[in-house]
Amino acid sequence: MGDNLIRASQKGIEVLKYVSENGASWVNLDNVDDSYRELFPDFIFLKLYDHFKNLIVNIGGIEINSRYEGDPYPPYKPLPGPLQRATLKYILEELDNLSWIDNPHLIKMSGMNSKFSTFFAANLISLVFQRIGNVAFAQNQREIGVEKFDPYTLEEMLNELTNFAFKEIEKGREPTAAQKRVLDQMVSVLLNNSSLPAVEKAKKKNPAAFRWEEPWMVNEIASFEPLTSIKYLVAEDNSPLYYKHILTIKERLERGIKKTKEERAQSPLLYLLQVIERSIGS
Repeated sequence: MGDNLIRASQKGIEVLKYVSENGASWVNLDNVDDSYRELFPDFIFLKLYDHFKNLIVNIGGIEINSRYEGDPYPPYKPLPGPLQRATLKYILEELDNLSWIDNPHLIKMSGMNSKFSTFFAANLISLVFQRIGNVAFAQNQREIGVEKFDPYTLEEMLNELTNFAFKEIEKGREPTAAQKRVLDQMVSVLLNNSSLPAVEKAKKKNPAAFRWEEPWMVNEIASFEPLTSIKYLVAEDNSPLYYKHILTIKERLERGIKKTKEERAQSPLLYLLQVIERSIGS
């Protein structure tokens, strides 16, 4: 497989799916220690997390070159744009296909929460959003001597995440658990990292509007603290881009609310819309 991290992750996940299907029958034996049986599902979770943690570096990734005095090569260069796009696309596809982890026989071994897939998706989504700063940095690192420069941009990343979050909403349907978490994180990150006058004024006027509560997570166990800020490798003001996407999400929420008929699916959308309107002072 060489250095193809996507292919390596696909193969690794195939193995974990097989282990998940058969694990309970393998270890539910009298001669297997109870502590091993209880920890077995954790082993699968941690290995799956490792696969994605290794893969996530493709997004906003930088290739470091060993460089000596006089070398014409740059000390580092961004990973190819197509590779970064393919990586995010693959991860988002996997986010909506994690039901295989919720194998009831496996879960009963440790008494884990039946929402194992939701718990894992929340952690994976957090990894994705942590790469925003890397993408913002890498998009401007042009490779010397390359005429056709095809960077993966922060705007592309935000568009892809937004489109994923609204995939079901814009059909008038309730979003999947993963889509809900992506939308929650999008609104949180965009609002808290936009320093445009309208947002700053709203923060001073109504700080409570920026204390983030995820509308879909009332009856679920969150696996991490909500992500509200981004760490940058360089000081770069992306506030205009964030504000633009806040307004885009606001418009898409308004359209989604009109299409959604069920109150259960509509209420969280109304909440998010209200948060945005209060935050930007509209």
